[in-house]
Amino acid sequence: MKAAARQKNRFEQEALVHLDVIFSAALKMTGDRMEAEDLVQETLLRAFRFFDKFRAGTNCKAWLFKIMTNLYINRYNRKKSTPGSISYDEVEDFYLYNRLNSAEYIANADFSANWIFGNLLDDDVRELLQELPESFRIAVILCDIQGFSYEEVARIMGIKIGTVKSRLFRARRKLQRGLYEWARANGYLPKGILDGAA
Repeated sequence: MKAAARQKNRFEQEALVHLDVIFSAALKMTGDRMEAEDLVQETLLRAFRFFDKFRAGTNCKAWLFKIMTNLYINRYNRKKSTPGSISYDEVEDFYLYNRLNSAEYIANADFSANWIFGNLLDDDVRELLQELPESFRIAVILCDIQGFSYEEVARIMGIKIGTVKSRLFRARRKLQRGLYEWARANGYLPKGILDGAA
């Protein structure tokens, strides 16, 4: 009984302190709040069940990300092999969301920088991330958003460092192109850049 209580306390002190970071990454991976919550819950359940396998003194955050990444990849592969469906409720919710968004957009006609970055760019960046191939998206989330080193990302994803660097290079290029197109389409680039001048 005391050993179980000690393990629970250790888990709370070493693993649960990373809950916010893990949820944030899960949200970026899945693009959906409910899926992210499910993924985090499953990650923490699995981590708790196998916490006796975790070596004290090593990077618990990286260990949790390894579990979450594996769970996400397994879910993604299962989803790919199952045909999708859309419910009427989802269509109705999407319609309402778009209506509310457009009303908010019109109400903020001053387009302050804070409003633009808080309401427009964040969604566009999230959408660009979701458009990346899954393996690229995970590498970007782990390295550029969560701050893991190339070596840690390689361990978490179970790939070589060279593969991590290659995926990050290609993902960053895609994101750069997407952000460039967004800036061009929304009039944020000076005229010389649009015409190809330096």
